[in-house]
Amino acid sequence: MDNDTIREIAITTGKIVDLLTPYIDGPASQIAGIAEEYLKYIRRKQLINLFDKTNKLLIKKGYQSKKIPLNIAFPLIQAGSLEEDDWMQDQWANLLANAVDASSSIEMRRAFISILEDLSPLDAQIIKKIYSFSLKYDTTNGVWTKHLPEHLYREKPDTEDLIPSTNVLTSLGNLSRLGLISSAVMYSGKHELDCIFPTQLGYNFARAVDRE
Repeated sequence: MDNDTIREIAITTGKIVDLLTPYIDGPASQIAGIAEEYLKYIRRKQLINLFDKTNKLLIKKGYQSKKIPLNIAFPLIQAGSLEEDDWMQDQWANLLANAVDASSSIEMRRAFISILEDLSPLDAQIIKKIYSFSLKYDTTNGVWTKHLPEHLYREKPDTEDLIPSTNVLTSLGNLSRLGLISSAVMYSGKHELDCIFPTQLGYNFARAVDRE
């Protein structure tokens, strides 16, 4: 490794340390070690984009920051900076902003990180749709998914075919697997995803990735 490369890594590591320090509770040497590890396998541009988005969210609403423990900060920042989809990185920025915002009432859990890692963009869009809908309407009797991702209905659609598209069905299956929704149980005992129910975990997760 030539001197110029070494110098560039040192400069970049210093920049990353500057980004991490306000948000991570730990000694500077440990944070520097994390930064050096980042340089081995993440894209520096995506890491900087993640922090730019997060800072804009915090500045927009005004905040008092708090530091978060390494066991949450490290996996959260690592996963968010590896995300290549721009809209999905927005969700990581929302999660990070809520984690470091001292005024936020959201209890940050490591489970939210692994859940978001397991979501595709369509999965994330659907879960946001479900919980924004549930905040407006009574969903005690479930919501019908036939017309997702565009629409949800409290009343059963007037059609014989109640099954959503294959892509939506796959997303709903994943959301159910993660505990973010529960499926309707038929008399036969079979679980169906044409009608689903919000869960407390899903509600808490949806709040954690939302800054509205």
